Amino acid sequence: MRRGFTIFAIEQLVTVGEKVSPASEKVAKIWNERTGETRKSLTIKSWYDRRHKLKKSDAALDVLTNLRMLWNTENLDRSSAAAVNNMLRATGLDHDLNDHLPRTESEILDLLARVLAVIKPGP
Repeated sequence: MRRGFTIFAIEQLVTVGEKVSPASEKVAKIWNERTGETRKSLTIKSWYDRRHKLKKSDAALDVLTNLRMLWNTENLDRSSAAAVNNMLRATGLDHDLNDHLPRTESEILDLLARVLAVIKPGP
């Protein structure tokens, strides 16, 4: 799961204008600080470079696919969009998920840091 979030963070950094190698370095720094495991930026970059070759059984692919759908809410089917809206309302947020997604480099890296701090290692 952590790899999926890590790959997605690089995708988002590239979307906001960062080059892949510097994005991988920033993400690797957070990975190393938050997971208790050390990964070189080249390793993190290799995950990103091979993201299109993830096996269907890989949890990283599930995470990556779901995050991509959430970040592009127009890709959600009607029932999924309704579920997201209900969750937002239940937490007191407005109905537009896009208003709550990180869009800047610092917001993307902060989200990754928070996620990696709570997700336990797994397959």
